[in-house]
Amino acid sequence: MAVTTYLEHYESPSFDPAEGDSVLFSSKAFVPFAWFLFFTPEDFGAVRSRDDGSDYTLLQTRLVEGVRLARARLVTLEPLASPELLALLTRFVDALATLGEGLLVLNSHRLEASKEELTAPLRWLATLEGPRLSEAQVDLADELFEEGGVVFGADEDDGPSLDACDEPGTIIGWAGYDELERLTEAPDERPALSARAPCRDELLARVLAAPESLEARMVCADQVMAAGDPLGEFIRLQCVEHRTRRQEKRLDVLWEGLAEELLAPFGDAAVHFHQGFADAVSYATPPPAMFAGPWWNTVHSVTLRGRPELLVDPVFRSVRRVSVTASDVETLARSKGSVPFTSVCVSGELSNTAWRGLATSSVFPALLEVWVVHQSVWLPVGGQGLVRERPTVHVRGASYPAHDSPLELTPVTAEAHRARVARWSAPPQGSMLGGARYDNQ
Repeated sequence: MAVTTYLEHYESPSFDPAEGDSVLFSSKAFVPFAWFLFFTPEDFGAVRSRDDGSDYTLLQTRLVEGVRLARARLVTLEPLASPELLALLTRFVDALATLGEGLLVLNSHRLEASKEELTAPLRWLATLEGPRLSEAQVDLADELFEEGGVVFGADEDDGPSLDACDEPGTIIGWAGYDELERLTEAPDERPALSARAPCRDELLARVLAAPESLEARMVCADQVMAAGDPLGEFIRLQCVEHRTRRQEKRLDVLWEGLAEELLAPFGDAAVHFHQGFADAVSYATPPPAMFAGPWWNTVHSVTLRGRPELLVDPVFRSVRRVSVTASDVETLARSKGSVPFTSVCVSGELSNTAWRGLATSSVFPALLEVWVVHQSVWLPVGGQGLVRERPTVHVRGASYPAHDSPLELTPVTAEAHRARVARWSAPPQGSMLGGARYDNQ
């Protein structure tokens, strides 16, 4: 229903609908879902303005009666609605109840909405019962409420059928004055950093000592959560493989309160969290020094270009994939230390010196994959040398590997290596030209 509407409050039954100075909430494109809670089809009517002589189609009821009806409908909605939606609607109804007496008017103003348009949602509300919506009710709701802010679903396994969109204004409209806006705002649910469980450090130490153990993370999450620490709930929700929309929204709330603390060990970096802990860290600008600490124990992937000397820092002992530049590889190859990486992702063409460095097992003892980011399908001479010297290493090219591409790599078997080299000189007939190629080309 694409109409411009206002929810208004008038003291006198002889109000003029053109005045527009009693607006509680407004909407410029649709009638918000929450407004229909207060009315019945019998409340439809038309009032002629003394100011401009136009007839205004609207719904009107005594405020006290409308609030009573809305609260009764909230009881009906309770088994259907998510806690977030129900809380928002309850705050909305309570805010209007503070106005006391008078008339509540849903005013469609000059667009003269028809009786069918304004009363069809009311008839839909009257059909609600039980914990689920039927498919027919869902289809009809999508037509009636359009952009009305509520997500309608049928036979969902993960919760109620009615859920709220992220923008409250699409459900209740936009408040006409500050006091109403304050009354309908949700309380700040971000967890306080002071709500830290006394046992947190000890429990986290167990996880960080066994970073690959999901069981350790779940035990830690449950015990920290039992102590009232929001970090426990954050870890627990991140460990859920297929999260519902409501769980994603809750994670966002938890992250707002925890982000500063969880990001601190990594300095000015973009950090991806998996199962409650950091697993990928990317620096746009290399830091002057690394930030030591146990939180690095769960990090598997790092992007750090232009400061290769930092890559030998002990904080990287758990890192499996590193993204660097070709010159970084050359510098590492000249170093006397070794790095633990199984996968090296390089931006730019590698020189023969860099390829020889990657072939040096004393520098890259755990290497199982080289990923070169460029446009060519052809493996250069230096890369062919690496394959001959270290036949267990995968050599891949093209765009950057996907974030979730496997880090638990297995060596190239002797049989797969022979097939790889044979394909260079005897490619499958008609499928490719001969020549040394990257493994994935």
